[in-house]
Amino acid sequence: MSTPIIMDEHGFWEPLDHFDKRRNSPKYKTFYAIKIGRIPYHNIVEILREGDEYFSEPHLFCKFDIQEMPYEEIYYKTEGDPERKIPDWDLDKTLRTEFPDE
Repeated sequence: MSTPIIMDEHGFWEPLDHFDKRRNSPKYKTFYAIKIGRIPYHNIVEILREGDEYFSEPHLFCKFDIQEMPYEEIYYKTEGDPERKIPDWDLDKTLRTEFPDE
């Protein structure tokens, strides 16, 4: 599922709530990104490749032993959009911030 992101002119960014009024601010660019969690193989306990009776997608059962989560890293990757000239790239974690509400 895509997450809306806002970014200022210096590349600082933050995830954006769908109803946030800053979405239309000329100070920021808005675009969509996908939140990705990397799970190390040693944390995967079992895989149901065919899913279950409710969902056909594979299910992963994991140990939650990294700060009570299974992920070794969580990052955001933009969804490339040729019409808006947005490239497909990883967002720099060091530039993640929280902008003041306007």
